[in-house]
Amino acid sequence: FGNIDGYSKGKGGSMHMYNKEHNFYGGAGIVGAQVPIGAGLAFANKYKAKPGEPMNVAIACYGDGAANQGQIWESANMCNLWNLPMIFCIE
Repeated sequence: FGNIDGYSKGKGGSMHMYNKEHNFYGGAGIVGAQVPIGAGLAFANKYKAKPGEPMNVAIACYGDGAANQGQIWESANMCNLWNLPMIFCIE
């Protein structure tokens, strides 16, 4: 992770791992904060989807330590209510 040629270009932490070209939006520095980001990406996927074509899915992974964070459950509720293409993955 500390190498300038590495994934995070020498910056510390997984929150710097990001590659829009490959639809990888990395992590976040706050516990569980990547899940609402994933919900926003799921909303964008649904909004941009063309009828009759496959829709991209957002996947948010988080650990059991983040499972009690309010933003996780708020995101899950919103994704369900709006029928967003989102997968919640507890690692």
